Amino acid sequence: MKVSYGVTWCEPPAAALPGQLEVGSRALRFAPFGADGEASVELGFDEVEGLEIRPPDERPTVVLSARGGRQVEIESAVDRWILGDLLQHLFVHALAPGTEPRRILVALQIKPGHRRETRELLRTGPPFDPSESGLARHDVFLLDDQVLFVFATHGGRELARFVEPDFWETVAAWRPLMLGGVRLAESAYGWSADDAAPPLGHPGLGL
Repeated sequence: MKVSYGVTWCEPPAAALPGQLEVGSRALRFAPFGADGEASVELGFDEVEGLEIRPPDERPTVVLSARGGRQVEIESAVDRWILGDLLQHLFVHALAPGTEPRRILVALQIKPGHRRETRELLRTGPPFDPSESGLARHDVFLLDDQVLFVFATHGGRELARFVEPDFWETVAAWRPLMLGGVRLAESAYGWSADDAAPPLGHPGLGL
């Protein structure tokens, strides 16, 4: 299902343009309003390497970092919903079913002095039943300024649980603790004694 939002789209140093943002299953598509000669812009989720929130004076801005140094700034009065939509599609795209096992790392930067609140939020466990999620493994690590979530799948397993609305409504509880956003990590090395273990060669959400 595709969802559309009214936004202001900017790829610095180009000027910002008002238009419609469409969030598809594989890519974002921006169509400017009444801009003579301005074509639609598309950004695939497989190109995205990072996602941040920058709170300017008036309203927060969602910033996407993509391969090749490309950067996109999205400003909207409904940034909260756009952020949830982007996180959902990035997550599901990274763990999309396939023939090979996959592993991703989600790193969430938290505000200084909020480690105790974060630990309490983690104490209740994930907002899903891991045994019914389609995941092979799920771990969470807590630092003073970050929470690291590891998700691993077996090849070909469905992850339908992660496209259900109530899961992402629960994830919204993290918003007050977030300082920045989510960034993608490129795995540089991996080793396992078990040949069946998910490889580390798949880029994930992380540092």
